[in-house]
Amino acid sequence: MAGSYDILESLVTQQVAQPVAAAPRQPQQRGGAWRKCLQFVARFTLYVFVLLASTFVSYQVSVLVLPKLHEYGHFRDAQLAPYPFFPTTGSSHQLAPEALDRVSGANLDALIADVEEMFDHAFAGYMTHAFPMDDLKPITCAGRNSQGGMAITLLDSLDMLYLMGRDKDLRKAVLYISKSLNFDAVDERVHVFEVTIRAVGGLLSGHVLLSRDKRAVPWYDRELLDQAVSLANRLLPAFDTPTGIPEDWLNLQSGKIPGASRQACTACAGTLILEFGVLSRLTGNPIYEEKARHAMVFIYNQRSAKSMVGTKLSTDTGEWLDPSAGVGACIDSYYEYLLKAYLMFGDKEYLEMFVDLYSSNRAHSALSEAVGGMVWPVDVHMTSGRVVNPFISSLAAFWPGMQVMAGQLEDGAKLFWHWDMARRKFGLLPESFAANLAGAHPTMAYYPLRPEHIESGYVLYSATHKLEFMAAVAENHMALRNKTSVRCGFAGVGDVPSGNLEDKMESFFISETLKYLYLLYTKRTDVLDQYVLSTEAHFLPTFPADKSPSGASMFATARGRENDRRRRGERDRVEAGQAGSHLEPCAAVCRSQRAPRQAQPTLPVLDHSDSRIRERRCDVCLALADAIPEKKRTAVYQWRAAARHPLKASLASSAPRALALDEEEHFEGV
Repeated sequence: MAGSYDILESLVTQQVAQPVAAAPRQPQQRGGAWRKCLQFVARFTLYVFVLLASTFVSYQVSVLVLPKLHEYGHFRDAQLAPYPFFPTTGSSHQLAPEALDRVSGANLDALIADVEEMFDHAFAGYMTHAFPMDDLKPITCAGRNSQGGMAITLLDSLDMLYLMGRDKDLRKAVLYISKSLNFDAVDERVHVFEVTIRAVGGLLSGHVLLSRDKRAVPWYDRELLDQAVSLANRLLPAFDTPTGIPEDWLNLQSGKIPGASRQACTACAGTLILEFGVLSRLTGNPIYEEKARHAMVFIYNQRSAKSMVGTKLSTDTGEWLDPSAGVGACIDSYYEYLLKAYLMFGDKEYLEMFVDLYSSNRAHSALSEAVGGMVWPVDVHMTSGRVVNPFISSLAAFWPGMQVMAGQLEDGAKLFWHWDMARRKFGLLPESFAANLAGAHPTMAYYPLRPEHIESGYVLYSATHKLEFMAAVAENHMALRNKTSVRCGFAGVGDVPSGNLEDKMESFFISETLKYLYLLYTKRTDVLDQYVLSTEAHFLPTFPADKSPSGASMFATARGRENDRRRRGERDRVEAGQAGSHLEPCAAVCRSQRAPRQAQPTLPVLDHSDSRIRERRCDVCLALADAIPEKKRTAVYQWRAAARHPLKASLASSAPRALALDEEEHFEGV
């Protein structure tokens, strides 16, 4: 469309600007000034008319001709019609009756159809106006490169094309990736973390699905896996640092960036193990898993005495540059990948690291309900435990879903409704907002179509099958759709309070936000037992437990073996219904590992994956049942010891305590 518009406009400009031969000078007549003025107005009017006509013709060409020529099908170049919105009432999680009706029967079918329409609108908009660039600019109907121009939205959408049954588009995408995509041509700096989770993860997920189901692409033969190897090899130079912590950015062609910052965020460096680990297991080359594992363990070894990790650290020395410990931006997926690495590989090292850090976070970062009546996980100093940031990151909305995966169902559900309360307060979740919901962050009030709240709702529904979680997500869905739908796709919100949009549609809108909506409404709850979903919602397989590529586990000690024996005994008692009260919350998790497999699975079934994931979830729940109370008791002792010292007591009163008051009273007699 832009090309046709430029051609027509250039022709019009040449016509209007063409010099006219000088006419013989006529004797000056009365009224010449008026005639010149009228001639100028006439010419200007003609220019505007021609310009408008060319714009109209260009628009007609883009709407009527390009969709027919485009190999990815028809594109409806128009904003989607608003969907009926159903608001809730009240400030609690008790939803209005009509909200539950909206996710039942024919209304649920309408929601499924709407997600399919949203997907077609977004994907066709990208393919028509942005491909092969990285991202769509949905307002101006153009493209932009965020990662060097590797068509990252297409790579990120491969498994979504499979899930939605768009086989024709999937075959064309695989053909383009195998024949035309060349990473050697990307001579730009790229973000190691983003390229790994979006591009490498997307390629691996597509390979896993297509290698087990030849129906969609009958001629498929490792093409996506080969491209994943090619891309990952170009990312490996990022790990060439004194600590082995990868740089955040690198030039994909040269492998380095002159003047790099020499620092990395915790999530950026510690959230590579799933993609790199799967790549090693599928290719037999251990280098990828070794690099990613070293970075993850190195970060853990830099933890404070309170077993907390910061947000940013030096890639040269390993020293913390930002000691803020939280679960939001720059640290969120590190916790997620510690848990999911154990679910995927079964290595006890990941289990012990996750249990240690998660239980410490619950002891030190859970803001008291005295602050706004909500138990938010807040940012605290990793050494002192003091609250350092009164704002909540919307990225942390994934936390309730992760808690449910770890067997902490009650805590996850409670926190989900706090997030939903914030969502209803603001309409859409701003990137950061005050813990008491007084307002959005003054400079971080944007909403880039993030999926985290929807993701947690899907996980909670999968665990409970309660429609209230689906209804809450449906409200989020309708608000998102009605406020962000534009002519060529869906636009991120630049400022939530004002509703101003920004000309950007991130690839995760298709790969995560729409995927979780579709999985939820179609009730595909079996997926969580068959695959480990990456932080970009890509479907990755599980593997039998064995030794890590780097040798024996760091926790292969006498104490570690004793913990294993104790947990096996606890698991047997839980399954037999003889567990103590502190293990009762794990009963449903541990017994579910014996549940029968769904008759018609959503995705190609992996051998033993369902029982493998369920058994490992049980291990996590049992480990946390012992660790969390112990960490909370330790936290109480530390706070009381600090309060006895005059200086420390004054510091203790200068910031909110990240420990619920009722928990302190509970341990009064310990």
